[in-house]
Amino acid sequence: MAPENSASPRKPEKQQRTGGRVPGRLLGGEAEFRAAIEAGEHPPDTAPGAILRAQVDPEHWLTAGLKSTIDILSQGRLIFTPIKLDKGVSAAIFQKADQVVASGYLWKENRDQLANKPWPSCSPRAAES
Repeated sequence: MAPENSASPRKPEKQQRTGGRVPGRLLGGEAEFRAAIEAGEHPPDTAPGAILRAQVDPEHWLTAGLKSTIDILSQGRLIFTPIKLDKGVSAAIFQKADQVVASGYLWKENRDQLANKPWPSCSPRAAES
């Protein structure tokens, strides 16, 4: 929250902050107010805890001796982006959204975002040591 300068429909929207004040803004109703207060970036909701199912890479040394799928105890909000092959490998990949939860509860938004994402990843340097 910050004090605003005067607002006018004629003023360009990309005004600069001056003297501790922000550019004035006209809101046309509750919908615009709700849009104005929405966070630009925020992490996923914290998951209370669930056992999640992942498909393992059978060719990787980290997964040697494991079945084709593993169950992983997960809690919190960490969701990782896929790693590029020149940066490392994904030893296990979470299953599709409708199959990822083996037990427990996971918010729909988290299930959708977690689906087909890696767990864990191994960097080339870690693999060499």
